Amino acid sequence: MRQVIRELESGDTFVVIRMDRLGRSSRQLIELVEDFETRNITLVILDMNIDTRMPTVKFFLTIMAGFAEMEKTILKRKSLNNFRILFTCQICFRVITLILTQVYCNFNFIKGDYMT
Repeated sequence: MRQVIRELESGDTFVVIRMDRLGRSSRQLIELVEDFETRNITLVILDMNIDTRMPTVKFFLTIMAGFAEMEKTILKRKSLNNFRILFTCQICFRVITLILTQVYCNFNFIKGDYMT
């Protein structure tokens, strides 16, 4: 995408489906919009009906970029926490499996079924 953005010329329109595809942070998005302004390039974001030719869009875009970054951070934290929980459960499952296997083997040995 960077290559496409570099090749855009004055008067071009850059269309994306979702805002989160433009940058990793609200700062990157705002810098991109400012770059487009200086190069006279229009940005259109389809899912939010944003067209940078409208005068109030920069204000709206800044607020939405902040919300998008906050949402991404929350999801990242949730994913990390879910991974930690899953990893902990896997470890617990392995430990319990080892303990039950050991108990089963000891039970069979005590019972005298170790030969079978």
